[in-house]
Amino acid sequence: MNELYYELTLLDDVVLSQKTATAGDHKSLDYIPGSAILGAIAARFYNAFDKEAAWKIFHSANVRFCNAYPQINGSRSIPMPLTMHSEKTPCKGAESKIHNFIQFKKEEGIQYKQARGGFVVENGATLSKELPQKTSRMRTAINAHTGAAAESQLYGYESLDAGQHFVGKILWSDSVDADMAKIISIFREGETIHIGRSKTASYGRARIAPKNTAAASPQSVQGNSFSIIAISDLFLRNSRTGMPELSLQPEALGLNGGNWTIDYSKTFVRPNTVFQYNSYRKELEIQKTLISKGSVFTFRSNSPLTEQEMSNIQSCVANGIGFSKEQGFGEIGIYALDSTYDIQEANNEGDEVVPSLTDVEACWLEWLAPTSIPAEVKKYVMEAVQQFKDLCKSIINFNAFDKNDPAVLPTNAQWGRILEVSRSSSDLNKVLFDSENPIIKPKTESKTALHRDTKVHNPDPEWNYERGLDNYTLRQWLKDFINSDKLAKVNQHIALQELAKRCKNLMSNREWLGGC
Repeated sequence: MNELYYELTLLDDVVLSQKTATAGDHKSLDYIPGSAILGAIAARFYNAFDKEAAWKIFHSANVRFCNAYPQINGSRSIPMPLTMHSEKTPCKGAESKIHNFIQFKKEEGIQYKQARGGFVVENGATLSKELPQKTSRMRTAINAHTGAAAESQLYGYESLDAGQHFVGKILWSDSVDADMAKIISIFREGETIHIGRSKTASYGRARIAPKNTAAASPQSVQGNSFSIIAISDLFLRNSRTGMPELSLQPEALGLNGGNWTIDYSKTFVRPNTVFQYNSYRKELEIQKTLISKGSVFTFRSNSPLTEQEMSNIQSCVANGIGFSKEQGFGEIGIYALDSTYDIQEANNEGDEVVPSLTDVEACWLEWLAPTSIPAEVKKYVMEAVQQFKDLCKSIINFNAFDKNDPAVLPTNAQWGRILEVSRSSSDLNKVLFDSENPIIKPKTESKTALHRDTKVHNPDPEWNYERGLDNYTLRQWLKDFINSDKLAKVNQHIALQELAKRCKNLMSNREWLGGC
């Protein structure tokens, strides 16, 4: 088999539905299925071949368009194996540990939970894990006659975020080598393809480019026990009845069924059912009952593998098993992970996607763009944010307040009001502090006429609590921020807007208060 790895970079958000149902929440796949790549290639080249060649390339599994999984540390990841478990309530020091239940011996009195979802790459004693980023959006259809929103036509999409990288591969037999030259040119030249749903509504563009990956050496098995992992969903049928098969029998790998059996104590399987939609025929295909990717089968025998059986297993790994292999189904591998790993989140930040613009679009965006923040102003704001955090902690400690009491610090809504003022008022000092009815009112004291008692008037206490004996308050801090010599008058509004946004976010999540 010939092999080519490719890297797929999402230029737009991509909609790839888990299910074809139109009712209920829409959920997206977290990988690029081989059927999506096959469809994009067939849309461009199907009519360029005669019927016989088209059948051999797109329908006969002579060409396999394997799934594209997230790129982690420059490599193609695999689905999280279902053998991996972690402690349900981790003991100290075991928070990041994950165990392979084929080799790991469970400890008495500890509950474990299966690790589901995500993709991993082995890196020594560490498993790097990634969950692709997704975004949900609500939309509505437009009535063509009125131009308004159509009645009862609200719908939503969940999509894979633009900028993410996926790695897939295609494999083809020598019998179609001559016809594959046209198709391979797309992968080698780095062209843009369209995949997924709603391709005419700002979704679906992806750039495809070759990926330099060293050819993997054939995996081998020794001894009288080994495991197979489903790298993609497996579509198997019983050879006698034609019914869906939810177990990988030894005979499917070319093993002697009389000697080899499935070790169910070390086998982890989940079923899955899909109805694929064929966009060319505008209809659903037959239901496929599958073995889910990440499933692991363990086989055991009283005698070691023969050379012929080892050759049969390597052939199955290289060529895939089951049906619909051209769509990415049937990819398997020999499973050989160790007992325990440290699990860590992969640090794979997606690229910032900058769309190409016409001159008119660029002018509009320039006109709409908000005022940029000078570097010195941004630095000043960041220093002020840290001062705000320190001052809040001092106020809470000095006054012995409960840090979870929302009334002891300015609220999210109060910072939102300051943000509005920073955008609309020309004289910030007057509106915030010095008018007859300022936004942030001071604390005042007066003597009663009858008994000459001290009367305190403090309508905005959260701004007037003192941090210590110096009587410094948040109100005074904000006033100093606006009138500082470090801040030119022309930058007062920009700086206050940025400060208000950041403090507003801080008040939405008070974890930064720590152990106050």
